[in-house]
Amino acid sequence: MSRHVWRHAAFTLRLRHTFRTARGASDTRDTLLVAFHRDGIVGLGEGPPPARYGESLAGSLAALPAYLERVDAADFPGGSIDAIATPDAPANRSLRMAVDVALHDWATRARRAPLHEALGVAPGTAPPTSFTLGIESPAVLVERLREAEPFAAIKVKLGGPEDEAALRAVRAATDKAIRVDANEGWDFERALRAVELCAEMGVELIEQPLPAGRLDETARLAARSPVPLFADEDFRTAEDAARLAGVYAGVNVKLLKCGGIGAARDAIAAARANGLRVLIGCGIESSVGIAAAVALSPLADYADLDGAILVANDPAAGLRLVGGRLLPGPGIGLGVTIRDEDLAHALGVAGGRSRGVEGDAH
Repeated sequence: MSRHVWRHAAFTLRLRHTFRTARGASDTRDTLLVAFHRDGIVGLGEGPPPARYGESLAGSLAALPAYLERVDAADFPGGSIDAIATPDAPANRSLRMAVDVALHDWATRARRAPLHEALGVAPGTAPPTSFTLGIESPAVLVERLREAEPFAAIKVKLGGPEDEAALRAVRAATDKAIRVDANEGWDFERALRAVELCAEMGVELIEQPLPAGRLDETARLAARSPVPLFADEDFRTAEDAARLAGVYAGVNVKLLKCGGIGAARDAIAAARANGLRVLIGCGIESSVGIAAAVALSPLADYADLDGAILVANDPAAGLRLVGGRLLPGPGIGLGVTIRDEDLAHALGVAGGRSRGVEGDAH
C-alpha cells in the first residue's frame, strides 16, 4: 500500500448577512476541512459540525486522530468509489462526512474522472437550487430578494414573530417557487394556521413544521395540510426512512447528517423505497462540502444547496451557477480548488487567488 498522509484545518466562514432561524442567529460558522494525500494526488473533504445534533468544531478536532486511525486500518480504494466504506461515527457524522468526501475526491481524481461521472449521474438533470432567506422583517426580506435573482426558487425561514407578514411580502415581490422551513419552530396550533397560509401563498413544500420526534402530531398536521411536509431534523440517515413513511411526503438529505456521500446515497435510496420524495440540502459550508452534494443532486427532486453562496469568504472555488442550477466545475473529482492561501498551506495543496462560485451567482 502506498504511503498516505492526512492533513486538516479549521476554518471560520463569515456570512454575508446575519443568518436567523427559529433556533437563533449567527454571523459565522466553523467548519473542518481535511486533505488526503497519496501517490501525488490530493482529495479534499469538509465536515461542517451541526450544533443541532450536539456536534462542534472542538469535538471534531478532538475525535479526528482516533477516527483517522480507524480509517487507516481499512484498505483504500484504487480509484473505485464503490470500495469506499468509511467507518461509522455516530457521535459525529460531520467528521465522517469530511473523511468520506476526501476519499471520494481522491478516488475520482486518481481515475481522472469527475465525481458525478463516477456516481453515474448527469449534472444537467439536477433540480434548480433554492436561495435561502433567514428570518427578517418583511422589508428586509424584499430587499434580499435582489440577491436571489439568479435562482428559480426561494426558501423562506419561518418560526419568527412576523411569519404571516414575511411570507405575504415575499410572495407579493416574486412569482418564483417558494419553499418554507420552520426549523421546528411551530407548535401544532400555529402550524395549522401556517399550512393554510402557505397554501394560500402557493408554497411548494414545508420543512420540519414541528419539533422532531412528534410524529403523531405531524401525521395529524399532514392529514390537514394542503402543502406537502418534508422532514429535516426528523431525518438523519437511511434508517429513519421507514418510520417517516406515511407521515411526511419527503425528506431533506444532508451529507452532514448522514455522514458523507455513500451514506447520502443510501439515504436517498431508502427514501425512494419508502415512497418519500427527496430534497438534497446542506448546512452553511464551503464549496468543498457543497460540491459533494451537487454531484449527488441529480438523484433528488429538489435542491437547497446555497450554503456556500451565503458565505462572504468561501475558501474554495469551482462550482457554477447556471440557469438556477448549481453544477460541478469542469475539473476532476469534486471540481473545486482551495483559493484561500493560508488554508491551502495548512492542507498542503496548491492554492491561489480566484473567483468564488462561478457563473451568474455574483
